Amino acid sequence: MGLRRFRPIVIAILMSLPPTLAGEAEPLPRSVLAITQSSPSSGGALALFQALRSDPIINTNSRVGVYTEHLDLNRFPSPQYRLQTRNYLRKKYRDTRIGVVIVDGPIGLDLVLSWRGEMWPEVPVVFFGLDELSAAQQKLSPNVTGIVAQQTFQGMVNTARVLVPGFKRVALVGDPPGRDTYRLNYGPDVAALAAEVELIDLTGMAVTEVRKRVAVLPNDAVVFYTSIFVDGAGVVHTPQSALLAISGATSRPIITDVESNLGYGAVGGFLFSIESAARETVRLASRILDGENISQIPVTKIDLNKPMFDWRELKRWNIPENRLPVGSDIRFRSQSMWDQYRWQVSAVTAVLFLQTALIFGLFYEHRKRRLAQAESMLRANQLAHMNRTATAGELSASIAHEVKQPLAAIITFGSAGLRWLTKQTPNVEETRRVLRRIVDESERASRIIDDIRAMFRKDVKARETVDVNELIFETLLLLEHEAKRCLSRHR
Repeated sequence: MGLRRFRPIVIAILMSLPPTLAGEAEPLPRSVLAITQSSPSSGGALALFQALRSDPIINTNSRVGVYTEHLDLNRFPSPQYRLQTRNYLRKKYRDTRIGVVIVDGPIGLDLVLSWRGEMWPEVPVVFFGLDELSAAQQKLSPNVTGIVAQQTFQGMVNTARVLVPGFKRVALVGDPPGRDTYRLNYGPDVAALAAEVELIDLTGMAVTEVRKRVAVLPNDAVVFYTSIFVDGAGVVHTPQSALLAISGATSRPIITDVESNLGYGAVGGFLFSIESAARETVRLASRILDGENISQIPVTKIDLNKPMFDWRELKRWNIPENRLPVGSDIRFRSQSMWDQYRWQVSAVTAVLFLQTALIFGLFYEHRKRRLAQAESMLRANQLAHMNRTATAGELSASIAHEVKQPLAAIITFGSAGLRWLTKQTPNVEETRRVLRRIVDESERASRIIDDIRAMFRKDVKARETVDVNELIFETLLLLEHEAKRCLSRHR
């Protein structure tokens, strides 16, 4: 009974305790602080920013606050600058709660781990941009995880042996080894290569001087390019702008080791994909923000090196594609119209083929029609000729009869005229009359012939008024001789 009296008091005390003391995990603040050890224009910074923008958890309605800081240690490596940066970040984020810190690069991770005790105690840290050697040198606490994927110098060597067989010289171009913190593991491989070929060290030089040196390299040389942020003359560059300037003057192919340099004059190589590393890192940070315990997420080692090449540079140096490693990713290929518009070209070609076939068919039908028309006209002409021949045969008797009448009248009148002239006293008046009749009959014969010719020429004769009495009289005159002969025969 005594314990029951204290139960309400115990419940009230437990309810008043913070969630962490009551046995419940406090959710992380919905915010991410992304820190890169290089400049804002570096490949790691750009890749991380793009990954944060495209992540489905961070860049959605969950409203995760994203803060970015760029330490720019490649251009400002002094200890005083690091101290000033620490003080600046401590003041800037003093009143800002951070859920997850994402950091890029081995020096960046080293600084964040040294600062977090006073700035972000117990805040989960996710890193990328470290190789195995750098990760092994770090003493990572349980609330630190990340991606280990190293860039390899040996990949550049293997690429050179494939693309430039029998090379004897290697020109090294980039920032000095002590300043390039992303490639701290290159030292042993560079020393091993120096025992095989001649190394031409152009690291730390001004870009203008590098251009002069790479322009006169012998034919058995190859260029290895890493990155240049500040050249020997103190000029600030991005790795891509410096590579572009050098590639314009080089007499030999350039091999690089990071994907972000592809497309700026390098042939390619076994390239480290900063973009893939940044995406994997942001994915880990999203899982932690969603409540997954960071101590249950081990450091992940992944291989993000893949053979990638610039098609334009392969053509520039006459490097055949069959030399490339199996599975190589060839970028910037100039696609033909067939590659870009295969289905459209196929459809247009099919339409043109059908249209051409239709046109040829129409021409064929038109030719057949013309031949048929020509044959029909020929047969029609032959038939017309036959009709005209038959008609001429049938009309020959009528024509002979029609022409014979005026000729007979001419003969009759001519004989009568002669008789009138042979008399002792020529009858001039009668002779004049019969001669006039001869002229009339001649004109009549001419008209008959003209009418027949007009009939065969399909001429149309103009109609005239005919005196029937005169026609009967002329007919009787023509028939007078025949009538008298018939009467004398019957007698």
